[in-house]
Amino acid sequence: MAGDLLLVGSIPLDTPEQVFRRVGAPLGPYLAYMPDGEVGDRRYWIDGIAYRVFNGHPEIETLRRPAPDANGIESWRPLGMHDQFQFRVKPGVAQVRFGDPGWRLGYTKDAVGSHFVFANCRRKASFRRACGSRYACR
Repeated sequence: MAGDLLLVGSIPLDTPEQVFRRVGAPLGPYLAYMPDGEVGDRRYWIDGIAYRVFNGHPEIETLRRPAPDANGIESWRPLGMHDQFQFRVKPGVAQVRFGDPGWRLGYTKDAVGSHFVFANCRRKASFRRACGSRYACR
């Protein structure tokens, strides 16, 4: 049974603990790995890459960025297709080089935090019976 099901993508809940409890109970026996649901701002992962990795990169020029909100505060999440980031490689740059985008994206920090929540949930017998799977760090 374990490994018959693979969850990919976001789960529309607010916290990793909600995901582990709500999804782990009914689906846990069928999962080889339990994801944290890509909750919070990671729901908008592609916009996060644009903002945190491409925007401000010394070898990439930002041509367009999302409009500020109603109060004039910058926004990294676009309002729609008309409001997306747009980039180009700066003239004279032959190769764009990236350092450690995982840290810039915050995924490493989120994975460590979610694993802590998962480990605490697994210590409870009811969760352990429902979801004996391992945490999936994606």
